[in-house]
Amino acid sequence: IEMIMIHLEPGQVDQQLVEHSGEECGYVVKGEMTIVLGDAEYILYEGDSIRFKSTTPHRFFNHSKETAISVWAMTGRVL
Repeated sequence: IEMIMIHLEPGQVDQQLVEHSGEECGYVVKGEMTIVLGDAEYILYEGDSIRFKSTTPHRFFNHSKETAISVWAMTGRVL
């Protein structure tokens, strides 16, 4: 399991969808962020969490005007 903290500045976007083996779960510590999973988008607010199979193409972006901070646990490896 790899643990990371992500800081997304306002308007910051992961340009490319990624996929890899394993699973991910994330928790939004501060702010808001959008998670793209395949063709679906989910807006997460402070205190929200999400879990998904990492084989689903995914990316993150900050649609808000403040920095978003989230903590993630991931298994697997990038393909």
